Amino acid sequence: MDFAKIFGNAKDIVSLKMDIMKLIAGKKNLLQEVVMLTFLSSFAAALGRYLFPVSVGDLVLYRPEPLDVVWQTIGGVVISLIILYVMGAISEHLFKTKVKMESFVWVMGYASILGFLQIIPALGIVAGIWSLVVLWKFMSEIGGMKAMPFVGFLLLSALIVFIIPNVFSVLGLGSFMALGY
Repeated sequence: MDFAKIFGNAKDIVSLKMDIMKLIAGKKNLLQEVVMLTFLSSFAAALGRYLFPVSVGDLVLYRPEPLDVVWQTIGGVVISLIILYVMGAISEHLFKTKVKMESFVWVMGYASILGFLQIIPALGIVAGIWSLVVLWKFMSEIGGMKAMPFVGFLLLSALIVFIIPNVFSVLGLGSFMALGY
């Protein structure tokens, strides 16, 4: 596994380089790389919550324990992959884009490198907004999706992003904290 190339491609994807997006979308079985990038991003987010606890003045309201960092990382990877596959299936089958489910998972999985910003929790919003920009460029230019269907796709995806972690939370297998919320 060529880490420099993987991180270089991930950086190029979040820099909106369409040729790299097309290259990654056309590859076969990049699941190992996507899991690695998602794991590292989830770990950065969990570590950020540990290093910078939720506080009001000097009063710390929430700081995860070290074991919580591990569970939040694992939960983040599992939930993120499920969400990516569900969103990929929706884009391919419901919205009939040119993007196959696996291609969606590969490209947006590489874009999960933006999660590294969450090492400083306040930058999580920047990562989220830029992820939407990457998603729009990918779905419009490679997937051929127009603006209005994209809004519907985003609304349906937002609903899914809200429901899936809550189902896992109710089952005791994860929580919004695993995704950086």
